Amino acid sequence: MKHSPKQIQKVLYYDFRTGLLWWRERASGRQMNRPVGSPNSDGYLEIHHGENRYKAHILVWVIIKGVWPEKEIDHCDGVKTNNLWCNLRLATRAQQMHNTGRYANNTSGFKGVSFHKVTGLWQSRIMIGGKNIQLGFFKTPESAFSARQIAAKKWHKEFARS
Repeated sequence: MKHSPKQIQKVLYYDFRTGLLWWRERASGRQMNRPVGSPNSDGYLEIHHGENRYKAHILVWVIIKGVWPEKEIDHCDGVKTNNLWCNLRLATRAQQMHNTGRYANNTSGFKGVSFHKVTGLWQSRIMIGGKNIQLGFFKTPESAFSARQIAAKKWHKEFARS
């Protein structure tokens, strides 16, 4: 069972200057001389409190707002360990996906751009409303990416990311 926001606020201190969390009180296993949390397998800072594991950025939201977030918390700059308050915002799952970088298996070097073997051209795509939209075929990956950036700014707005 999750701890209440009041319980979280009682045991953790948030440093606005650094974006780091610190324990407020001593307890078994707590190190008071260093920030709380360690990276999990996804790269987010994770904190163990009691029987629960929490992502640090969610706890920051709880400490500042006094409630558990109704949506997901997005890191504006895409850096999973940057928990400065100005870098956190509420987001839907789709908005979170818009704000991701290119995938590790991307070979074009550009998000949303791939080589189309049949035409010998570079294809540009974007996800809008859960649908993969074709933006066209281009002679260079740069021109395909340019088309994608224009579409991302129009449709993904502040969540658009290259």
